[in-house]
Amino acid sequence: MDADERDTRGTKQRVNQTLIRHFRDIEDIQKRNLVLGYMAQELSTQIKGCDKLIESLYNFNRQIIDSQPIRNKQKLWFQKKNFVDFSWLKKAEFIELDEIDVSEDPVRPELDLAWRKSFDRKIYGLKHNDSIQAIMCLAFTNDVPHTVRELDLMSKVTKYEENADTIIAYTVWSRKKGAGQKIMEEALSFAKSNGYKRIVTLSPLTPMATHYHIRNGAKLLGLNPTTQNFEYSL
Repeated sequence: MDADERDTRGTKQRVNQTLIRHFRDIEDIQKRNLVLGYMAQELSTQIKGCDKLIESLYNFNRQIIDSQPIRNKQKLWFQKKNFVDFSWLKKAEFIELDEIDVSEDPVRPELDLAWRKSFDRKIYGLKHNDSIQAIMCLAFTNDVPHTVRELDLMSKVTKYEENADTIIAYTVWSRKKGAGQKIMEEALSFAKSNGYKRIVTLSPLTPMATHYHIRNGAKLLGLNPTTQNFEYSL
């Protein structure tokens, strides 16, 4: 038996011991995933010729996770820990809305539905299971407004001149945890795919608005007497 073969056999023995020690309670999905990821990383960097062993470990782990009893126990474990399930976000859709209840808007409830849909302004929602979990209202300009009045005038002019290159997100709110971040991600994808150069907000001067946009990756563009502008990178 050469040195490489002895090293591989020794590695398998250590792996088996680790499996027994760390995977004894297979209900602890999170702990097992962490241990497995660490083991695979260590094996791949320190031991040569262990690709098949690493692959078998991942397959073993995948079989356990895919079993229905374990999935049910994992769900119960998350519920007991009061963790929020964000898996629904993967199935959420970014869709245009024909109507909304503007009184729900925590930022600009004074803007009626007709205003939000005139001069090419749009309303978008994050839809999941026939329910709208977040709403964002957009206007299209070629400059950055500092007030709602400027936004109104700019979007009107841009409509007639057909030269919009900037999306203005002037209000956004969510009904479910995680939906606010997701709808902003979808808005950025929408801007990129439709050839817009910028996406900028017209936000109120509130800590909530500041934290929301900074947390989602925006940079403060300007502070105005009654509003603030954040810009997202495209």
